[in-house]
Amino acid sequence: MSSTPPWPPSCPPPAADEPVFSEIDYGLHHYRDGDRRAMIRRGRYKLITYRNPVTHAGYASGDDAVLFDLAADPGERVNLAPTGDHAAVIADLTDAIDAWDRSRRITPPTVSGKVKP
Repeated sequence: MSSTPPWPPSCPPPAADEPVFSEIDYGLHHYRDGDRRAMIRRGRYKLITYRNPVTHAGYASGDDAVLFDLAADPGERVNLAPTGDHAAVIADLTDAIDAWDRSRRITPPTVSGKVKP
């Protein structure tokens, strides 16, 4: 028997095709200033990539993308991005990250409530 409490009914888990987003701004603590790593999980795929939330440009050449097929590889061990076989999936998920960014207010990172210089 699991000691983990059941998912609260007031907060149902997302549907399988509903995207889940995450991000980290590496510039927050002056580490890799300007870099933001974004993640989207939708359906069977999870994409992690550098993405500028304002200009919607990728960093480097886009070679930094990491794509997992969670149905076939739940341990996230095989990066499918370099194969080129999933370019349409990467483009679709990247478009979803950009749409998410356009749907919200983007503000500079803060540390203890103070805007980073």
